[in-house]
Amino acid sequence: MIIFMFSELSKSALYRTTAFLLSTGLVILLLILGKSIFIPLAFAAFTAIILAPLCKYLERRGIHPTI
Repeated sequence: MIIFMFSELSKSALYRTTAFLLSTGLVILLLILGKSIFIPLAFAAFTAIILAPLCKYLERRGIHPTI
């Protein structure tokens, strides 16, 4: 029964589906294993986005960007 179902799919569709499932699984595995890196990076990016308008305001007022 399963062999009959796969015989209806073309080989390229089967390869595409297999590649998609494997790559999705690999991405999920990397996200799970890399959470100790990705969570601080996400927090840093969020903080930078929130503080960007304040930095631009202070730069317009003449305060050096390093400060």
